[in-house]
Order: sequence, then C-alpha cells, then structure tokens
Amino acid sequence: MKELRKEERIPHNVCLQYSIYGDLSGKTYNCVTIDISNRGLGIISSYPIEFGQFIEFEDTGNNVPTLNAVVQWSAPVGVNYRAGLFLF
Repeated sequence: MKELRKEERIPHNVCLQYSIYGDLSGKTYNCVTIDISNRGLGIISSYPIEFGQFIEFEDTGNNVPTLNAVVQWSAPVGVNYRAGLFLF
C-alpha cells in the first residue's frame, strides 16, 4: 500500500488538554499524543472527536506551545477515539 502522508511521523507520547472551538461550555478534555510531524498530530482521546472540528490545545507545562488543529479523520478504538489532526 502506498504511503499517502507528505510528512514523516515521529513517535510522540505527551498528555495534553484541549478544548473544542465554539463549545461555549468551556470544557477541556484529555488526550495522549501518538505521533507528530511538521504539520500533523495523532492523538487518542476518551471524548468523541469528529471530522472537521477545530480544537485548541492548552499549555499544560509539557513544553508544548498552544496549538490549533482541525480534525482530518477520527475512528473509534475500543472505548476511546483516535484522530489525525492538521496543525495550523
């Protein structure tokens, strides 16, 4: 199968918090990163993440700057959800 990614993914394992743009409740959710590239991030979250959602990662002191992303794909994995994000 041909690899469709334009950027090399590097394994990455950091716990982060994020919020969903437009969610007026102000809730934040936890996730764990799986891999990262110059333009993308793979995560696993217990909260359902939907294609097209805009999310913002909070600075949790893990040496990760505040990032914005859009969900490119999402799939259930057991009781969790795995998602691929485009960073901007």
